[in-house]
Amino acid sequence: MSTHRQQQQSDQEKKRTWFSRRNVVIATIVIVALLITTAWILSILNVIPATWATITTAVLTVATAVFTLVAAFPSLFGSEKPEQHTTSSSTSQVQHIPDSSSSPDPVAQRGIAGLPPPTNPRTIQPRAKEVQEIYAQLTQDDTTAVVLTGIGGAGKSTLAALVSQHAEKQRIDGKGPFTAEALWLRVDAAAEIGMTDLMGNLMEALGKPMPDMGSLTPANQAAALFNALNTTEKARLVILDQFEALLDSQTGHARADRPGVGELIDAFNSQPCRCRVLLTSRLWPSGTREFPPSCMQEYAVKGLESAEGIELLRKQGVAGTEDELRSAVSRCDGHALSLTLFASLLRSDRSLNLQALLTDPLYARLWTGGTGKIAQNLLDYIYTQQLNEVQHQLLRAFSVYREPVPLAAVEPLLRVKARLSEDQLLAARDVLLAQHLLQALGALRYQLHAIVASYAHDHFDEQSREANQEALRTAHAKAAQYYMQQAATDCLPRKERRKVSDVQPLIEATWHYGQAGQWQEAYELMEKGGLFADLRLWGGNAVLLELDRLLLPPEKWHAKPEQAAFLNNELGVVYDALGQKQEALRYYQQALTIWQEVGDRGGEGATLNNLGLVYSALGQKQEALRYYQQALAIRTEVSDRGGEGTTLWNIGALYFRQDRNDAALACLLLTRDIYQEVLSPNREGVQRWIERLQKKAGEEEFAALLAKVEPQASLIVEQTLREGL
Repeated sequence: MSTHRQQQQSDQEKKRTWFSRRNVVIATIVIVALLITTAWILSILNVIPATWATITTAVLTVATAVFTLVAAFPSLFGSEKPEQHTTSSSTSQVQHIPDSSSSPDPVAQRGIAGLPPPTNPRTIQPRAKEVQEIYAQLTQDDTTAVVLTGIGGAGKSTLAALVSQHAEKQRIDGKGPFTAEALWLRVDAAAEIGMTDLMGNLMEALGKPMPDMGSLTPANQAAALFNALNTTEKARLVILDQFEALLDSQTGHARADRPGVGELIDAFNSQPCRCRVLLTSRLWPSGTREFPPSCMQEYAVKGLESAEGIELLRKQGVAGTEDELRSAVSRCDGHALSLTLFASLLRSDRSLNLQALLTDPLYARLWTGGTGKIAQNLLDYIYTQQLNEVQHQLLRAFSVYREPVPLAAVEPLLRVKARLSEDQLLAARDVLLAQHLLQALGALRYQLHAIVASYAHDHFDEQSREANQEALRTAHAKAAQYYMQQAATDCLPRKERRKVSDVQPLIEATWHYGQAGQWQEAYELMEKGGLFADLRLWGGNAVLLELDRLLLPPEKWHAKPEQAAFLNNELGVVYDALGQKQEALRYYQQALTIWQEVGDRGGEGATLNNLGLVYSALGQKQEALRYYQQALAIRTEVSDRGGEGTTLWNIGALYFRQDRNDAALACLLLTRDIYQEVLSPNREGVQRWIERLQKKAGEEEFAALLAKVEPQASLIVEQTLREGL
């Protein structure tokens, strides 16, 4: 349904509601008037005292006045919901209009605000010395960021949580630089977090407006975010957990598909900031320039010291002599996850002997391969020796999901002959929780430690690598079905959706379809669910890019040429919005080639229009105009009036920036007329451009220009396009 039709229906509904309220008010007044008249007649006849008639008149008059106000103007009394508007897009080819035509809509992004890991002193070490050192580093005047580095499982996230907890205590006590609550953001590798997500979550927390990401270069995106952190009224600690997800695993530089992240690292290192940032990362983050650490400092997270490790083992219920426990800590090199798994192994099997585990050749393989490998060895021993098949399957099922999920999500993934009872499921869950393989993250939702999830991925079918991959794909397909069921009950109708979180089940279902190799299903879900259009409308470009890339290359799923062209054009739009202009050009050119091969003139016109936009943004105005001219000719040829108006708008914007006011106004006037004809929802946007031109030229000059241009706008555009820039 078009926006115009929705607006018409809304207006009609308002009229019906108003007439209904008016009739009720009139009827009420008539009844009250009759009651008052009756009271005075009875008073005159001495049936009732005159004072009663006076009181009755006063009460009824006041009550009627109040009722009339409430009925006529319910919004004044909070009894009517505010009107909501929605904009939908159903065009077959994605096309752009000038993104500066109006104030940008608030950008929606993947919500990555989360909760830190547990810091209960009964189960983890408080690491007071390290916490004090890191907090002191963070609160130095010349520091913006501190990076906790170390191997996986070393306890970086837990240590960051302890620092956050300490900072909060200082804030509550009125000490330290922080005056706002700490913010915890989890940069999950599986969720394909990008600069838009970082910016959106932080801007929302800081109470600042989200800038138009598509109009900013990566450097300007980083500068905008840094300035927001530096100019906020209340300083806060921001924790970016698992920051390595944004980095190249070999070099530590920002990933090529994460524009702006390298520049943000440079910004953190360049100057002090009012807010402070604490990052956890296996790698030291490197920016776009090779500067030594300045305002961004490293804190290497080492293993627990002997006394701390011994205390942790005792908290975990491990009994032994001081020497035996010290030996265990030494064997694990103080590695927090290894020590936790070691304690779980002993606690779950009382027949195991601490001394034997440390010295018996039978268990020698546990202690080979270095610190990181020991955790893997212990995990393998627990998996093979201490878990039964139901627990195996539950562990593997949880590993399929990339976000915390309830037991109901994993139950369909279990490959058991008979359906498990709830008691059996809960018992298996409790074993995994006791073994510290599964983490409870609130609301009866659970997630595996990243190392455990990676291990489980490799054990779906141990016959061969190919069999394992096939079993994993089958599990992802079932996970997709789980999210489809969730979407059926939890997702609002499309016209009522307003933000990315409104379609989260559909996003997850699409992602799992992609992991399952069911690419046609993923494409159809995105198309029918409106994800292509809606995510772009809400600014969820990083999420959209992640889903689009699942479908590459289109040949792997035998996509129809039209689907391949649409997907390439879609990727061009997303990369353009993310500031990666060369990537946008590459995908647009691929789309254009396919449209031309299949003879789809409408698609060809839309992509030519988009190519013009990119070249305009790159400053190549003549090249941009060339593509716009081709797009306009095709759209006129195929009677695509809406597309014709859009391209004229883009041409007008180009001439506007070249100070060719007559040509710009002629294009904008034609666009306005076309948009009125096709009832385009962008009518207000083009009108704002005309108002911008009016402000630029001045009232008198604009009036003269309008009188000259309006009668011959088509002729002026035709002549101007022949002449070029």
